[in-house]
Amino acid sequence: MPQQPDSQAVKQYLLGLQESICSRLEALDEGASFIRDAWDRPEGGGGISRVITEGRVFEKGGVNFSHVMGDTMPASATAHRPHLAGAPWQAMGVSLVIHPNNPFVPTSHANVRFFIATPKGSEPVYWFGGGYDLTPYYGFEEDCVHWHQTARDACEPFGEGIYKRFKDWCDDYFYLKHRDEPRGVGGLFFDDHNTGDFEQDFGLMKAVGDSYIEAYEPIVRRRMDHPYGDRERDFQLYRRGRYVEFNLVYDRGTLFGLQSGGRTESILMSLPPLVRWDYNRTAEPGSEEARLTDYFLTGRDWLEAQHFAGTVKQFFERGGKGLNVTVPFKEEAWKLADRRTERAENAGAANTLYLDGDGVLVADNTDGCGIVRDLLINHGVTLNAARILVLGAGGAVRGVLGPILAERPGAITIANRTVAKAEALVELFTPVAGETRLSACGFEQPSEPFDLIINGTSASLQGDLPPLSPKVIAEKTVIYDMMYSLQTTTFNRWALEQGAQIVHDGLGMLVEQAAESFRIWRGVSPATGPVIDELRND
Repeated sequence: MPQQPDSQAVKQYLLGLQESICSRLEALDEGASFIRDAWDRPEGGGGISRVITEGRVFEKGGVNFSHVMGDTMPASATAHRPHLAGAPWQAMGVSLVIHPNNPFVPTSHANVRFFIATPKGSEPVYWFGGGYDLTPYYGFEEDCVHWHQTARDACEPFGEGIYKRFKDWCDDYFYLKHRDEPRGVGGLFFDDHNTGDFEQDFGLMKAVGDSYIEAYEPIVRRRMDHPYGDRERDFQLYRRGRYVEFNLVYDRGTLFGLQSGGRTESILMSLPPLVRWDYNRTAEPGSEEARLTDYFLTGRDWLEAQHFAGTVKQFFERGGKGLNVTVPFKEEAWKLADRRTERAENAGAANTLYLDGDGVLVADNTDGCGIVRDLLINHGVTLNAARILVLGAGGAVRGVLGPILAERPGAITIANRTVAKAEALVELFTPVAGETRLSACGFEQPSEPFDLIINGTSASLQGDLPPLSPKVIAEKTVIYDMMYSLQTTTFNRWALEQGAQIVHDGLGMLVEQAAESFRIWRGVSPATGPVIDELRND
């Protein structure tokens, strides 16, 4: 017999969780306390809102318990469950958002919830959901690692792969599609969780709920007294705008609460007290503000990054001469090094590490060297005075721009979906551009043919295409996709359909950058032609 869901046990746990979290947060603030506001819902049920404001540590925070019910499931809850339409239901949960004063303390959000519906003539249908996520304004790796390590430890007793699945779900859910960026550094998110074992499912929700404060409290203690000024406070208020946008546009809890006749004050408790929006604001390249989006808000696996340093150390302790690094560890390699070459500094990432004669760990970036050699030597492409269109503004493009500029092309246009990111690269590389004209634009804007088009986006890997005009291609335009595959890449296939006669993929770049790395480690430059031919024919 399947276990019957015990709604009363869930409710008692949630009330205790609310009290426990409020007590721990009050202890951190040393003076400010949560006010208690009990409320009733005319349609059925009610809740307890606990709110803290104007504390030394917390500018505003709310930890809400609600237990609401009704005769008919709201639209937001039946969209994927049409068989439950018209069924009486109950929903209960604890939801919290904490907005600190100090910009170096991240905002945090957590939620655990339980739904149960009883269709006429059928057994009750239940599901659990919840999770927590972290939204920093100034990132610290140790905070991200601790947050995710605590999350993984909470999930581990419930099965292999649970943390990874919930982590990926969190990254997907807390994503601002209209901004093309994550809300924060992620955590856990799950919904519709019902394995048929009520006690097991309830245990998972409790593990997530109990681990939130263990994940957040140490981070607050580390950062709450960090010095800050007007610049940091201004940036915090600006980034809070992203938080507001997500909650009002995408958040399921907000939509469910409003559609089910929930208490508006409690539903909108998640919004910060102060926020600002600036038109087309971009961070200064290389600044800590820029690093937030360039490094931290990238959906990375923080626990893999933690193990990366240990793997590198072990490799060199065993006598390794040098190693190559690929995504997603290029930035970790750059940061791990004691010294960086000029190429690595310009790229902001490293694809090779080695020990110099004094045992110092050095980071280099040979990607740009690889693409230039492939174009010049293997394909006979002229870069000097050429008009070049570069697609994308991520790490791959940043890594190759310096060496391409060294060949003195006539002009480089960087096109990207988010124009501000392309503009940031133009600003970063203008000091080393010499007489080369640098410009930035969106994908749709270029409308004249170029001598060379380099696709530095990962679109080909997903079978997608940047929305380019066919007018950028002439009969003699050289097309170069930095991606490679056994078949013609999606981007190169599209270029051929538009009349391009010369297309190349990035396999030669891969071999050439590896050869340059080998030369650095061993002092020998291997012949690359036979390697490329063998790979092509394999």
